[in-house]
Amino acid sequence: MILAMDAVKNDGMSKKCAAKKFGVPGTTLKRRLEKNLPKRKMGPETILSGGEAQLLANWILSMGRKAFPVHATNLLSTVHKIMKETGRQTFLVKLF
Repeated sequence: MILAMDAVKNDGMSKKCAAKKFGVPGTTLKRRLEKNLPKRKMGPETILSGGEAQLLANWILSMGRKAFPVHATNLLSTVHKIMKETGRQTFLVKLF
């Protein structure tokens, strides 16, 4: 949605074209552009910082490029390890 809004505002792309290109509903794009709604996050707060999440994403992608899929238990184990090393409490369910 943000990319579509930027394309309309900064690149002069039409709302219809931006909606189609970025796969967002045209009416939602129009409403957000016209009403200038504040950005808000849905759902609970994340337990990882942006940098930690990016490191985790890079690790997952590098493992995929090496043909080693990351299973849910591996991912949860790694997140649990990050939380433990930084001294933060985690409420993750232990699957391993």
